Amino acid sequence: MDVMEKKDKEKKRLTLSIGKVNVDEKAIKEKFLSNADKNSISVDVKVNKVTSYSVSSISGLSKKEEVVANMADKAKEIQKVKNEAEIEKGNDAKNVDSVFDVAQEDDLRNKEVSDSAESRKKTNTVKARTNNENEEEKKVKHEKSLILSKDKANKRLHKANLFNLSEGIDTVTTTRSLSSIKRAFNKSKKRRNEIKSKVYRDVVIGSSILVSDLAHALSEKVQDVLKSLKSLGVTHGDVVDGDTAEMVAVSLGHAVKRVASDANMGLYSIMSNINDSDKHLEWRPPVVSVMGHVDHGKTSLLDALRKTSVADSEEGGITQYLSAYVIGEGKKAIVVIDTPGHEAFSQMRRRGASVTDIAVIVIAADDGIKDQTVEAIKYAKASCAAVIIAINKIDKPDLKIEAIKADLLNYDVVPEEMGGDVVIVPVSAKKGTNLDELLKSIVLVADILSLKANYKGITAGAVLESKMDAKIGVSVTVVVQRGVLRVGDIVVAGSSWGKIRRLSNFLGNKIDSAGPSTPVEVIGLGSVPKAGDIFMVVEDEKKARALATVEEGLQTKKQEEEDVFDITTSKLNRLSIVVKADVQGALDAILNNLPTETFEGVALHVLYSGLGDIQEADVNLAHSFSSMPIVLAFNVKVSNTVEKIAKLQGVHIGHYSVIYKLLEDVRCMLNDMLPLIHKEYPIGSAIVKKVFCASKIGKIAGCLIVDGIAKVGCVAKIVRNKKEYNSTVIKSIKREKMPVKEVKKGIECGLEFNIDTFREEDVIEFYEIKQEKQQLF
Repeated sequence: MDVMEKKDKEKKRLTLSIGKVNVDEKAIKEKFLSNADKNSISVDVKVNKVTSYSVSSISGLSKKEEVVANMADKAKEIQKVKNEAEIEKGNDAKNVDSVFDVAQEDDLRNKEVSDSAESRKKTNTVKARTNNENEEEKKVKHEKSLILSKDKANKRLHKANLFNLSEGIDTVTTTRSLSSIKRAFNKSKKRRNEIKSKVYRDVVIGSSILVSDLAHALSEKVQDVLKSLKSLGVTHGDVVDGDTAEMVAVSLGHAVKRVASDANMGLYSIMSNINDSDKHLEWRPPVVSVMGHVDHGKTSLLDALRKTSVADSEEGGITQYLSAYVIGEGKKAIVVIDTPGHEAFSQMRRRGASVTDIAVIVIAADDGIKDQTVEAIKYAKASCAAVIIAINKIDKPDLKIEAIKADLLNYDVVPEEMGGDVVIVPVSAKKGTNLDELLKSIVLVADILSLKANYKGITAGAVLESKMDAKIGVSVTVVVQRGVLRVGDIVVAGSSWGKIRRLSNFLGNKIDSAGPSTPVEVIGLGSVPKAGDIFMVVEDEKKARALATVEEGLQTKKQEEEDVFDITTSKLNRLSIVVKADVQGALDAILNNLPTETFEGVALHVLYSGLGDIQEADVNLAHSFSSMPIVLAFNVKVSNTVEKIAKLQGVHIGHYSVIYKLLEDVRCMLNDMLPLIHKEYPIGSAIVKKVFCASKIGKIAGCLIVDGIAKVGCVAKIVRNKKEYNSTVIKSIKREKMPVKEVKKGIECGLEFNIDTFREEDVIEFYEIKQEKQQLF
């Protein structure tokens, strides 16, 4: 039941009881009216006051303090009325007492009711207020908890995102629980708070290295490494030499070991150092280079073999670019390189020979051996390729087949029918005569050579030709010599590099891969490489850039230092020569007495030796295979035309009539290629008389020169008790406080060294260093 309803009921009950009391009071008033006096009137008034107070107190619900005070006054008035009524009225006063007792009881009951109602009201009010406050507090707390939980979740998510970013975790594709993120975050925070001590490493450095690779090897920040290289103005993508890299590493507290790394050696050196096990080698097709004189029918022969027509499309009927084709399939497949035959393309013909297994030299049956024919023979021998002679145009009259065979003997080409190892096949490209015999001969020679390659090792080969196409970019024709070349491989070709976007075979069809001995067109390099460059597949772009940078440096260095009189820059540190003599006996004597030893990487290589006068082909051969081309002519002539050509190409022709003079000059040239040695020559000595200390300089040796002279910059060896104690260099010399460059015997002076371990009475010996040539050959 509601509190207000209870309150209304209580009021009604009290009013009824008070109403009864009022009726009784009226009867009393009437009864005592006749005898009433002022006291009775006061009693009536007071009773009315009392009753009215009771009603007002109940109806008004006054405060507790006022009720208690009024009740005390009322009790006194009631007692006074009782006393007066007993005295004046006697027994009638008893009725009044009863009335007043009833009124008092009612007042007390009203008081109790009032107190209980007041207490219930306060209790209910407090409860209501408490309930309201509790509801509001709960609501506020709930809202606060939501806000806090949201903030905590956001903070955790923010920390998780920061951690994921710092750890390189993809927040989009990676789903992690909050607990795992929290654990990982705490762990990373703990790692960050740990005091890290610097790690000093033992690094291996070659002759050059990228700045970024150096920083990675040293576990140093790139900025710290660049600070050490500030004076050089390099960036993180530049290459520094090994000495500079070593200086930086040592300055940062690391130990250095110097080696010749792959990237520092260059592509040719890397290829030369690859050794394949026999179990990894498999059969590969032979690479055949077709050579010969102008218009002797090379392209027509290839056309007949390939059963395609390309000869008519060539400008002037002469092959203007080096092309490669595949003839046959399977074990009978043959890779053929068609090389130009006239003088203008001597360089291209040399490149063709460099990748050749078998050289097919085409000679016109009605024309015989010509200059380019001789040149082709020499190239084939210099590249150690097997030789097959194809005598073409046998369908024409006036054939010179037997004369050609006899003439070949002059160039050390001995046919099989004469006891040699050179196969000679007469053919007719126009009518297709004996073409099958030529193919069988090529396959037979290839079987004898037992040509094999590693299909699973490093992929490498040679560049045959390259060009810039406006539509597809850089186009490079290569021959794969080892491994398998695939689309997507990162390739270095000389100073060029790039990622292969497309491979095409000799028919122009796209292919995915190419194995050994396969000619293929490569699209994807960033720049045009040079024909004859080695190409190689590497692991990543970083190594590709490094190798290309090294190759570019090697090419630049070679171009800058190439000098006909500078023997030390000869190719591969070999002295390559061409020897011609008038008779076989003299030629044999020369060849048998030439030095065959190798000292400090220097050796002699005979490109070609033969009989007869010096021809233009000899000059071209020497020029093509050597950076310091030399032709030795023993009792043979050289025409004015060949002399002029040799001078233009920088080929030195030496004329000799005495064998030992020729041999002596060859040995001198080999010795000139050896590195210089340093020799010490004594120039004087001194005795330390007194040691002085200078505040800015350090210790100064006061010496007396007892023999020879002493020079600034010369080597000074400190001798103590007749034993060499230390060695240094004279930094400065002072005589009478004046600096001088040198002092002679009998003069006292002050010497400043790089060390201060000398004492009085030490003997100092002075030496001068000179560079001298070695005489090992």
